Amino acid sequence: PGTLIHTTSGPAAVPAFGGFLCLATPLFRSPAIQAGGSGACGGTLSIDLNGLLVDNGAPDLWPGQQLWCQFWSRDGKDPFGLSLTGHLRGPL
Repeated sequence: PGTLIHTTSGPAAVPAFGGFLCLATPLFRSPAIQAGGSGACGGTLSIDLNGLLVDNGAPDLWPGQQLWCQFWSRDGKDPFGLSLTGHLRGPL
């Protein structure tokens, strides 16, 4: 399982869990997402960003706005037990 964490405040580089949290605060997150795929390292996380516009807990999102995001997920093979992806930036 994982979640998409996102912000409209821009990037950051905060050391966290053996990686970096690449998002400036305040942070918001999606509901939990189950990874698709199979086998070790075969899972993928994806989310429909249109859902963030409808119900995300962050009232300041609108179409075309810049959004910074990264996935945070469980990883049983990692010493910290979780994984942070690199960040993505783009307009909604």
